[in-house]
Amino acid sequence: MYMTAYQYIKNDSFFSGKLVAVADSIVDLDRYEYDCLKEEFPEEYEKLKVYRKNKKYPYLHTYYSYFYTYYSPLLAFLFRGQDIERASAILFFSNIEDLMLRADVEIYDKRYISNKFKYEQYMWGISYGYLFIFDKNATLRKVLRSESQLN
Repeated sequence: MYMTAYQYIKNDSFFSGKLVAVADSIVDLDRYEYDCLKEEFPEEYEKLKVYRKNKKYPYLHTYYSYFYTYYSPLLAFLFRGQDIERASAILFFSNIEDLMLRADVEIYDKRYISNKFKYEQYMWGISYGYLFIFDKNATLRKVLRSESQLN
């Protein structure tokens, strides 16, 4: 599912011609309650509401610092050999829970960020958030994208 999400993001027109590197850590990313899911994916919509409630995220889509980040041997293995130095965008993944995966792609700006892989340093610039919904066979069912200006 991580590789499917990565390929989807790489092929997104926003990242055409950009080198996207993947962080080797899992980040606890907010899972928005996308209202557009209510009709087409009501079960997933309810799971997102429960997830946010359990995490005590604010109701509005307010930036909230991550709860944890930890090294993932799986991500390190899947995305080994990346050209990290030349990367202009960094991809952070969440855990896969309830067949849903969140990803944030941060545009790297060396004026503000000293370490590309420290998620908490991305306070300036543009962030693209993705929610991937898979079925039981790990087939991609739906992708939602949001854009945020961080400052």
